[in-house]
Amino acid sequence: MTVAMPESRDLTYLYSDGRSPFLPPEAIAQGGLNRNEGALAPDQQRTPEPLEQFPLQELRLVGTMQMAGRQVALVASPDGNVTSVKEGNYMGTDYGRIAEVSAQEVRVIERVFTQREGWQERQASLVINAGSAR
Repeated sequence: MTVAMPESRDLTYLYSDGRSPFLPPEAIAQGGLNRNEGALAPDQQRTPEPLEQFPLQELRLVGTMQMAGRQVALVASPDGNVTSVKEGNYMGTDYGRIAEVSAQEVRVIERVFTQREGWQERQASLVINAGSAR
């Protein structure tokens, strides 16, 4: 017995410019959340630092050292450069601010935006010899 498969045809999704079906109704009624508002909204006037052009997952911690009594991290970027960073510097595309540099790890607090919750903080880190962010 042979079963013939029905002929398929390509369909175009017509609603890509419409509202997201994943937004709660109150966010839709209010037009969603404003990316420029909120206590955690990043400073858009600040000049970006060199390592902010790369996703955190593409950066590697290759070393640390003491300079003037402060722990400094050496971070390799995909373009082949190694940049020294310290607490307070920024890295990654999610407005990651370095919270702590230790001998084996750089702890970063990133800021991410969702339509449902607005700006939220999340912790990430680069670990020496691990090769990527976690």
